[in-house]
Amino acid sequence: MKRIPRGQMSDSVLLAIGILVVCILTASLFSQNRAQTPQDAVDVARQKPNVAITRPEQTKTPHDLSPMFNVAASEPSSAALKTQPKNGKNPGFDFYRDPWVRTIPS
Repeated sequence: MKRIPRGQMSDSVLLAIGILVVCILTASLFSQNRAQTPQDAVDVARQKPNVAITRPEQTKTPHDLSPMFNVAASEPSSAALKTQPKNGKNPGFDFYRDPWVRTIPS
């Protein structure tokens, strides 16, 4: 077996340690940059802001809360809808997703 001289072995070990240190420092720099990235504008826009109700048009009156605006109590837009199949409503699935036009899941 060929023996490696002591001086050459320590040089290769030092080179390996140096490469390892450079890799660790580079990884730590990249992780710090990720923590400092700005917020996504879409996520910020989707969040509902907490705004104080100070203007008169922001307060709901009893008229705004009346059952007249309840969707279940609304009247059909035309009397002809009563003569249509299923009273003109579409209680089934979306036609694009359900080509067999089922009204209940199978």
